[in-house]
Amino acid sequence: MKKILLALNSEIMAEALQDHLRGTFDVVYCLNSEDALDLLGAYRPDVLVLDLMLGGMDSIGILQAARDTATCSKAVALSNYIGPYTADMMGVLQVCHLEKTSCDIGQLAGRITDIALWEPETERIRQSIRNTLLNLSFKMNTENYRIIECAITEFSKDPSQPLSAQLYPTVAKLCNGTSTQVEKAIRTGVESAFKNGNESMWRLYFATGKNGKVSKPTNGDFLARMAMCLNENIEKKGERNVI
Repeated sequence: MKKILLALNSEIMAEALQDHLRGTFDVVYCLNSEDALDLLGAYRPDVLVLDLMLGGMDSIGILQAARDTATCSKAVALSNYIGPYTADMMGVLQVCHLEKTSCDIGQLAGRITDIALWEPETERIRQSIRNTLLNLSFKMNTENYRIIECAITEFSKDPSQPLSAQLYPTVAKLCNGTSTQVEKAIRTGVESAFKNGNESMWRLYFATGKNGKVSKPTNGDFLARMAMCLNENIEKKGERNVI
């Protein structure tokens, strides 16, 4: 299980984030820079979530130390104010994400989850999914999109898995939701894209009936087709790498 260290000024925020992330990750938090430094060495988190206004030593120094000593592979920085110098330093220190502390806790937890699970291979898979969903007119800036992307990824690992008994609960845990929310997110996402998308594009992916039109796919049919496309793309990429 990946480990996340929350080094924040606010205990309320730290506990709220911990509640969102607990179960998927091993999460600990601290409220000052001295404890943050101690935990970096002893806990060696996969992701450090650091408030740049944390009391004690300079937070940029903590990020520099984490990078220099390789005690943490990824960092997320929070700040009330993000000026040009701060933004530039986050790039220099290879911070994965910079967020204002006034953000929504649930959305921040989702961003931390994405970063914690991000790997080069994972990102290539996600890009393939995104390209396919964009072709079908799915909107990436909707609440349903991340759930749909996660569902396709998980379903492609085992296309024989039952949706209600296995896939929906798995995706719900990863996205901090419920199985019902997952089922609805996929269903309404498909309905919207199917209604507003290019019919010719949908015919490229889904079989037509006797009338030459594509019927709106069920959740199962949609996930099965998306998983097939994803796995075919991965196989083709592997063949190109061999060549």
